[in-house]
Amino acid sequence: MVNFPFGKIPIPFNWLHLAALLLLISPLSMKAVEWIEKGSIERITISVFMLTFIGTMIQHAVGGLLTVNIAWMHLGKIPTQGVEYVWNIVFYLYPIERITLALIATIIGVPILKTIKGNKLGINLKET
Repeated sequence: MVNFPFGKIPIPFNWLHLAALLLLISPLSMKAVEWIEKGSIERITISVFMLTFIGTMIQHAVGGLLTVNIAWMHLGKIPTQGVEYVWNIVFYLYPIERITLALIATIIGVPILKTIKGNKLGINLKET
């Protein structure tokens, strides 16, 4: 939990991870796959962003678990106060970083998907 400076209620560190999990288990994630297959460019863009956002949040959660287990628990080099300080900084930075990564992946991924779908090679996205 992180104490947000503008409120008295602590916020879970993994709040954005929880949002990604809700998006993953919602019907929207399955719609995203359908929209990539046969949607307009706007729906393809939304779909690619949703799926890359979910993926990058899963990667962040795994990286956080590895950091805690390997760097801090086994090495024990950082005192408890230092751990809290680091996580408080990361709490404010990771949403910006993860959303930026999802946006960059969308900017790169949508033209690639559009090219694959429009090629004459007969590639079917359902088979790949």
